[in-house]
Amino acid sequence: MLARMANGAVDAFLDMTIDEVPPHKRDYHLPVIDEGDGPTLNIIIEADRVRRVRSQPSPTVNHIIAERSRRLQLGFDYDFGMMEDGVTPDPRGIHTIGTTEADWVGWNEVINLANALIDVGDTESTIDIVTDTGPASVTAPEWQAIMLAGAADRQVIWAKSFELQTMDPIPENFEDDSFWS
Repeated sequence: MLARMANGAVDAFLDMTIDEVPPHKRDYHLPVIDEGDGPTLNIIIEADRVRRVRSQPSPTVNHIIAERSRRLQLGFDYDFGMMEDGVTPDPRGIHTIGTTEADWVGWNEVINLANALIDVGDTESTIDIVTDTGPASVTAPEWQAIMLAGAADRQVIWAKSFELQTMDPIPENFEDDSFWS
């Protein structure tokens, strides 16, 4: 592939080799180097070649929103901590709480039940749940503690996405964890 040059600009791209160009016109042709595979095309003219660089488009707010959505659906870990004696670890251990859209349909049922139990003063009855880790039973106050821990985790993601949306330009590596913690 060659670029035919005229007045310092590419006049045409030609599907031929330099040997196919008449010798007296070879000074007006440069080899073409193709780089990348993105949808955005940049043509860079150098002294001895022309580079056609295909790159990804610059990130937009929609890219940040998609990344935020992905991160919000990763779930979070909840540590049930210690038993009331403060020495014995709670046998439920650490559970990963799923937060996909489908998970939230189920969790909303648990939230409603926990709220109803609290409203009638019941802090002892248990609610059976299944997390990404496995089954567990929780009281209404324990469920509220799980929701508070999840909210703290999720609020960081929301806040960081808003910060990224105000940046101009949006960093090319906006998906890097350093922007989200």
